[in-house]
Amino acid sequence: MSAIASTPDGKGYWEVGENGSVYAFGDAGFYGSGINLNVNGPVVSIQATPDGKGYILITSNGGVYTFGDATFKGAAS
Repeated sequence: MSAIASTPDGKGYWEVGENGSVYAFGDAGFYGSGINLNVNGPVVSIQATPDGKGYILITSNGGVYTFGDATFKGAAS
């Protein structure tokens, strides 16, 4: 399973795999990946920041991982 998030202008997107690997397409910038972070469970969602200069990865266990200008505000796990 993977998840996708669009850039704010709709001209690009990020795709994330269960292992936290992030792939950027179009005008989406690459700000890092969870692949080497030993993420807490499979990644099930990616959310772009409003300005498109970051993203948040969310795992099935409630883990939250931030990249770029995304700010960490807590996690469920």
